[in-house]
Amino acid sequence: FFKQKTAYEIKECDWSSDVCSSDLQKHSQTLAEHFSSLHLAHFPCTVMVEKSAPHHVGLGTGTQLALAIGRALTICWGWDMPTLELAVVLGRGKRSAVGVHGFDHGGLIVEAGKKEGEAISPMIGSYPWPTEWKVELSNLESAPGVHGKQEVDAFEKILAGLVPSHVLEDNARNVLMGRSEEHTSELQ
Repeated sequence: FFKQKTAYEIKECDWSSDVCSSDLQKHSQTLAEHFSSLHLAHFPCTVMVEKSAPHHVGLGTGTQLALAIGRALTICWGWDMPTLELAVVLGRGKRSAVGVHGFDHGGLIVEAGKKEGEAISPMIGSYPWPTEWKVELSNLESAPGVHGKQEVDAFEKILAGLVPSHVLEDNARNVLMGRSEEHTSELQ
């Protein structure tokens, strides 16, 4: 029933996303099923996404879209669900919770990393973005970044100790100080 009543529309698309429509449907259905399992009232709603950033380019678009859809639906249904709970229901924050915490806090997010048994890694801090830090985003229209099964496999290799520590250290340094192509391919 939910599929028939959920609408999807993009207006004034500066950025388009071919997966946005399917994500909208998936997240709406997941949340409706969760509410049904708890015997909480929910009903068909119209959700309109006016703009969506590109997916799989390192911007956290999937998490932001999922949480925005989830927040819109829970408000529509008259329920208040904390973001961390909403993220778990929607399957977000499985590997990194920066996007989950960023949804509520914005700025520069530092997380502790997820320990075994934790659904979402805790946030260490949220800091206002320094005004002197300039950001430039460029989309080279290359192939999408690692995602889906390939991403899961890459993390499993790391957790299994199959990636040498110098590769992880170099990549951590690259994240903080600038990208080098030297070891990034070893993670894929």
